[in-house]
Order: sequence, then C-alpha cells, then structure tokens
Amino acid sequence: MKAFISYASEYRNIADRIAIGLRQEGVDVFFDRDQLPPGGAYDTRIRKAIKRSDLFIFLISPESVSENAYALTEVGFAREKWKNPTGRVLPVFAAETNLDDVPAYLRSVTILEPEGNLTAEVLANVKRLTAKHRRRSILLAGSLLFTAMLFALILVKFDVFHNDEPVEQTCYLKLQVRATRTLPANTGEFVAYVSTNGGAANSFLLANAGSGPVQIDLDSGQHEYWEVEIVNPNGVSFPKIKIQGCPKTQMERELDENHNLLIQPR
Repeated sequence: MKAFISYASEYRNIADRIAIGLRQEGVDVFFDRDQLPPGGAYDTRIRKAIKRSDLFIFLISPESVSENAYALTEVGFAREKWKNPTGRVLPVFAAETNLDDVPAYLRSVTILEPEGNLTAEVLANVKRLTAKHRRRSILLAGSLLFTAMLFALILVKFDVFHNDEPVEQTCYLKLQVRATRTLPANTGEFVAYVSTNGGAANSFLLANAGSGPVQIDLDSGQHEYWEVEIVNPNGVSFPKIKIQGCPKTQMERELDENHNLLIQPR
C-alpha cells in the first residue's frame, strides 16, 4: 500500500512519527515535501504522488485548514482522484480545530479523534483500512476468476453444440481483362458469368480492359468447381475457364498468386 500524508509544517514532527510507524508496517509513505524542488515541478510531483497513493492521511489543524494553506491544495488533488473519499481518505485531528473550517470533503467521512497516542491510533486505523482493501481485492479476484470460468464453460458448450454444423467458407476471385494492342483500354464494360457445378450462377460487370481488378466474393457451399465466362462489349465470349475448388484455398493455373484471373484476349 502507498500512503500520502498531508500536514501543515508546524506538525511535521507528528507526520514524521506516523510515516516511520507506517514504513515499519510495510507501507510506502510520501510526506517529505521539503525534498521537492520549488516551482512548477513542485505541484506536479505532489499531484503524481497523490495519484499513485492508495490512502490519503490529512492531519487537521488550524494551520492546515487556514486560507491559502497548501494542505488544502493537496485535498483538492485527493478529490480529483477519489470522488468518494470513503476508505481512501483518513482525516485526523492533530490539534483542536473549528469543525466548520474543515473542508466538506473531509467531513464526509469519519474523522479520527485520537483519545490516546495519535500515532498508534493512526496506525491501527490504517491497518483496518488495509485489511478491507485486501478483502476487496480477494473478492474481486475471485469474482473475475468465476466469471472467466463461467465464460469458458459457455464457450465449450457452444462449441460442442455447434460441432456438427458445416463451416461456411467464402471464395474470392479478382477478375481483370488485360488490355492489348487488339483490345485497347476504354473499350466498354465486360460481363463475367460465374457458374458452379451446383447450378448457382451470377453475373458481374467488369471495368474496362486494363483497369481493375474487381473482387468477387462467392459462397463456396459444396461446389467442386467454378466456370467463368467473359463476354466483351461486342457480345463476343472468351473461352470458358474452369477453376477447380475454392480460389481461397487452391491455386490454379489460371490464377496468379493473388487469385487474380487475367483474361488474355486472342
């Protein structure tokens, strides 16, 4: 656990004793503001230290809640991190102070009023808060583990339930008519007729010769082969090209390595 102690400089000795006691309990404590450099970096370091902390301890005294006290700026940083201070902010009366002068943010939680040794009572309260945080972490970890196991069981059941269903597959063709001297570009649109041994047939408009390619997505189903017939703008057909299997998984002599079907006019 990491703790930040906020205090007025007049109560540095009390803050020092609390810090020493917490460190002996294994708590990482930030409280020595005198070691920070002056200037803009000072505020940044304080804000970052509070942001990294798990607990904010505020020593209440007339000096720490007086107007323009830097300790009140630290309370503002704590409020930025924890909108709800419960379990995260521990205000402690270090000296008799008018309660009306204490920020409402600090008064929204129980303020520790030591009846005996202040340091000992602060350490005891921090131990209780640490135990609560530990229990919450264990409960959260257990909840996450249970959720993960439940999700895994659902996935297993889903896979078993659908185990016998066929897996849909999509085949891809990229068709392009190659421009030549006898077939220059911009000669009009071509039509591609794609049929399968299962009887399915589709027609697609292709771009002009030399432009493209155009990708065609096809449901594979249980088809064993495809036939592609290209018809030029004048209604003349190129010889049909037969493609064995799904172009996604099997390379054919009519396809290049990217599954582009290049039609070479005669």
